Amino acid sequence: MSQRIRSNPYQVDQSATGVGKVVTASKIKIRFSFGFANEGALESGMKGVNCRGHEHVVTIFWSLTSGKIIIDCDGREIHFSCQKTGKFKHSWSLKVNHTIEVIAHAAPASTKIDARPGWRQYDLTINGISYFSLPKIFELGNIKEITS
Repeated sequence: MSQRIRSNPYQVDQSATGVGKVVTASKIKIRFSFGFANEGALESGMKGVNCRGHEHVVTIFWSLTSGKIIIDCDGREIHFSCQKTGKFKHSWSLKVNHTIEVIAHAAPASTKIDARPGWRQYDLTINGISYFSLPKIFELGNIKEITS
């Protein structure tokens, strides 16, 4: 499904790093930084970083050995569980009526026989739209076609 929207949510930065003490790949730290554009700046015709609005950071710590999963949003723990699984999902609402969902797979796509186009090992969706489909911060103020 495709829709044309003014660049409201936007990407800032994303990373996934092995942080295990003995075996680096046994514990993963996944970080997504994103924001919601300043609507007033957009309406006045500003573009790029001049349209920065409220920004958020979601950090996931996932121990593949113990199954412990911790999700922080803006430095506040919003989820904790201990489940040995190859995949997990968790969703919550930000106080500004946006639904955030984290989806993570233990194995990368190269081990998947039938990996779908656009499949990602780690993803975050904002109101059902993949982080990787959002405009980057320097694209703010431009009309962009995104796929949800």
